[in-house]
Amino acid sequence: MDSAEYGPIAPYVVHSADFGSERIGDGMDGGGDQFITDLDLFWARMNSYGVPAGISEDWDRPDWISGENGVGLTDLGAEVKANSEYCHAHVMPFYHGDMLVNETWSYIQEQIVWLNETVNLSTMITETQWAWAPNSHYPDKSDVGVSQYTEYWKKYDDECEFMKEFNMGWFLHAWYGEGTFDIVYDNGSYVIPHLRPRKC
Repeated sequence: MDSAEYGPIAPYVVHSADFGSERIGDGMDGGGDQFITDLDLFWARMNSYGVPAGISEDWDRPDWISGENGVGLTDLGAEVKANSEYCHAHVMPFYHGDMLVNETWSYIQEQIVWLNETVNLSTMITETQWAWAPNSHYPDKSDVGVSQYTEYWKKYDDECEFMKEFNMGWFLHAWYGEGTFDIVYDNGSYVIPHLRPRKC
């Protein structure tokens, strides 16, 4: 607690450390080889503090991390896996064509099974979303609204046992700060009042 370097963060438990968010998909850090080199250095540094490391990414981007037609991993995907202790996955049906909210769970299930079989690391869904009104991230999305938003998040809660079967966690994206993805309106009230996800 008295350390000038570590004192301010000492009271906190660090669950894990991600080397960026969608860094591969967004073409950051110089691309493949440079990314892997820096991920390896980051992984070693975090491990020296006893903190697990990895990335937070949409693993199903074909030909980036996942292989052609979503089969297996690319060479880059395999290297990311080799330099990660877990998989923080972005499972985002919102961005897959004009998928309707009542079609999303089958996609999410497929992704969970694929992640379990192909990546086969301890996995948490660290980004997933729906919108309660038109959203600047995807302005042409048609099936948006409070009822769709509510259905999307309550489905996650309803499928708690399925998530538990695959030992997979998830959290709500986003609390506040990403427009109509938020659970909190600008006036401070909640889009889904009294939402209390189960402890499964």
